[in-house]
Amino acid sequence: MLKGILGGLLLAAITGQAGLAADDVCVELAKVIGINSRSTLSQDQQRNVYKADLCVSKYNESSGSKRAQVEAAYKVFSFGASGSTEEITKAQESSCDNKFGDFWRSQLSTLEEQTVSTSGVEAISNCLLLRNAALIPNMEMTNNGKEYSVGLHFKPEVNSSIDIRMFSAQDLQYNKCKVTNSSGRTIDVKSMSDVAQKLQSSGSVSIACSRESEEVINEGVKYDCTRETLFVIATSGPMTSIKIPRVCSQQFENSKANELLERISAADERIQNTALELGKLGNRYSQTALSCLAVTSGGQNTGCPDGYMVAGCYAGQNKASHDVTDNGKTCHTHEPVDWTGAHCCKISLGQ
Repeated sequence: MLKGILGGLLLAAITGQAGLAADDVCVELAKVIGINSRSTLSQDQQRNVYKADLCVSKYNESSGSKRAQVEAAYKVFSFGASGSTEEITKAQESSCDNKFGDFWRSQLSTLEEQTVSTSGVEAISNCLLLRNAALIPNMEMTNNGKEYSVGLHFKPEVNSSIDIRMFSAQDLQYNKCKVTNSSGRTIDVKSMSDVAQKLQSSGSVSIACSRESEEVINEGVKYDCTRETLFVIATSGPMTSIKIPRVCSQQFENSKANELLERISAADERIQNTALELGKLGNRYSQTALSCLAVTSGGQNTGCPDGYMVAGCYAGQNKASHDVTDNGKTCHTHEPVDWTGAHCCKISLGQ
């Protein structure tokens, strides 16, 4: 799995990122960190952090790291979508109450909120330091944060080289990493200096790591969580680091899954009873047939096929707040979720 990530996804991502401006790459890095670090925050806490990051500076008057921080905040809240100057300015007008700087960050009430907000700021600051050395970083996270890959692309304005002295997770007992060396051979990383090499212009280095997880209980809810990882990058200049955030995914107990199935079964029984009542109208209809199916899709909306109507809605992350739209054909989950499901049925009436 790690070798596949290293040889495919990461290198393709580095190639794709190389054409972006350095500030854009830093925004993308902060977005990846921001999205993954928010997994245990409630909806209200996520909104608080979003406001603190979005309102750190007035966008149309910002530059450098402040502008990048605002763009990253917008990307996190819009699930990865970039915004135009007009869209980001409009978001600030509706969220910031004309208060910018540290005002909203000072309103963050919990240590967890403050830590999540700070993680994106640090990522951008350190990314911009790497940019000054003509190094463009890239990071991908998969498998609920248990696997990640980091790459550096060296893009100097003039033909030159740079010595990479360290390029690895600091805790190699907890993080199991592999790197492809200059000869194309994949090796296990035993110390941070194992990745030491000289990069020529347009050269790149990449590393793929896996990390263990542990059960964490927060307000009675069980999560499967990794630890935060400090990833160290050292050249002949100052050493810098990127904090790869702790990532948590909620664990669902069998009882909750069974409860969901029972709700679907009860809805199906009600529909069957309704069909039987319709079947009693024999003077008009001689045959009644009911067919049902389950449909799921990523995001907050799932629609039924043509001819079917929504009989019930359900969603990932144990979200239970829904409404039915599109004249009874679409389930909409109110909160952001990984997936939404619809129980869809149709009644065929024979004449």
